Amino acid sequence: MDYSHTADYYKGDPEGGYKSYVYTDYLSQDELVTLRDWVESDVREKLGIHFNPSAAAVRFEHSMGQSGRLPDNILRVSEKAGAKALQDVKEN
Repeated sequence: MDYSHTADYYKGDPEGGYKSYVYTDYLSQDELVTLRDWVESDVREKLGIHFNPSAAAVRFEHSMGQSGRLPDNILRVSEKAGAKALQDVKEN
């Protein structure tokens, strides 16, 4: 599977794409998936927890800072912190 093009889920898929590779004497693979999905949906709804959106692999900066400025999706700075950093640079 090419993870740069395909999103895959390890613990579950909110769209019902999860597959079980185990079963019991009393529950089939499909029944386990149905029950698992039901419990997860119910708990998430009651606790107000949203599913994390999943997407195909996103490129990440792995040069240990050697490439210069880090992309905005990696290094995020609040407006207040950015203003403080700019002030510090001007003072030094």
